[in-house]
Amino acid sequence: MEEKKERVLMKEIKHGDGFTRNYSKYNYNSDRRHYNPSWEEYKTKLNENVDDSRFYYIMRLGHELGLSPIAVANLKKVFFCSMKPKSIFVEKAKAVLRGSKLVMRSRLLPVNDSLYIGLKDYIKTHDSDYLIPKVGFGALTMQAINYLYKQNKVKWTPHRARIFFKTQMKAVLIPKGMYDEGEVRKIMGHQPRDSGERYDDLNFDLAMMYVNEVFARRM
Repeated sequence: MEEKKERVLMKEIKHGDGFTRNYSKYNYNSDRRHYNPSWEEYKTKLNENVDDSRFYYIMRLGHELGLSPIAVANLKKVFFCSMKPKSIFVEKAKAVLRGSKLVMRSRLLPVNDSLYIGLKDYIKTHDSDYLIPKVGFGALTMQAINYLYKQNKVKWTPHRARIFFKTQMKAVLIPKGMYDEGEVRKIMGHQPRDSGERYDDLNFDLAMMYVNEVFARRM
């Protein structure tokens, strides 16, 4: 009985988004996987790493495009602004089950004005085929990105970038009456709730307005 009681002991952790959440003592050491940063914490961590361009843009691509580590790791230079101005085509992302088939969440995304200006100069500094170079040949790995987050003492994991993206979308756009859940789901590669739509039917101009309002104007 005593052992059972001990297992439900909780640890309160205050998150950057202002909410306090409880974790069992057995999950406390892995709270990075659940931590939701505030906008201020994100900006602070970017400023701390502004001289480390590689990690700086790994963070920005994940948080400001709503991308998973595997998608960030596989972004290619050839798909940067090649289909539309200020865009990036996400060729490789997490495969998801659609009906009975596994489908890659490939999609064209808008790049906010601030991120676009920085990336345009950054990709000229290296010869890799990838947007973010590996030390050596080939793309980054998810494990390498996880390691870089730990090494740079980021309180959250790179997987939380997608949660951060949607949280910031809601925080900025809802008060202005601009938020469209369906369009945000398409940006993130989620299956639209309307079965007649697909996430690659993104309204690109509307999505661009969203990412500039939420990110570029606040950088």
